[in-house]
Amino acid sequence: GTAGFTNGIMLGRTRPVLDTVLANVQVDTKIKIRDMKIFGSSTLIGIELQGCFGVVYENIEFWDLGDAAICNFQINGKMDNCYVSNCVRGIYVGYLPGLNPSFYQSNHFRILSTRVLCLPSPSPTTYAFKFVGVSGGVVDHCIIEGKQCVNGIDFDGENSTVVKDFT
Repeated sequence: GTAGFTNGIMLGRTRPVLDTVLANVQVDTKIKIRDMKIFGSSTLIGIELQGCFGVVYENIEFWDLGDAAICNFQINGKMDNCYVSNCVRGIYVGYLPGLNPSFYQSNHFRILSTRVLCLPSPSPTTYAFKFVGVSGGVVDHCIIEGKQCVNGIDFDGENSTVVKDFT
């Protein structure tokens, strides 16, 4: 169940306020999360940190969750050597929902050496990695495997003129 977790988020951070100056102050906070195992259920989100600069996720295992990680408004962040197993959705990188991506988008977020083991059918994993309105997104040396995954890497620039470069 979700008892003890705010809005079904196991490790979260409050969304930045809708003021550019205050949001940029919050984004200046550096966070490093490493060497964790997060177990849950399909109704939970493993990690949802919004508004970070230089965040590092390292050696994290996500097991049996709805969303492994939601990374919105993250600048120069990195997910390295992580493992996602049997989650409905993998790792999502995007901008703050409902706001202009040109001000609140993620920039230069890298997913490196991360493995996603998808759910078996008839309930396939929706995506392993999803980037929405992100500039400078990178997926490198990753493994997507399992019985079924609808989209391995899902990229959507959302017709934004400020979204550039995806590798």
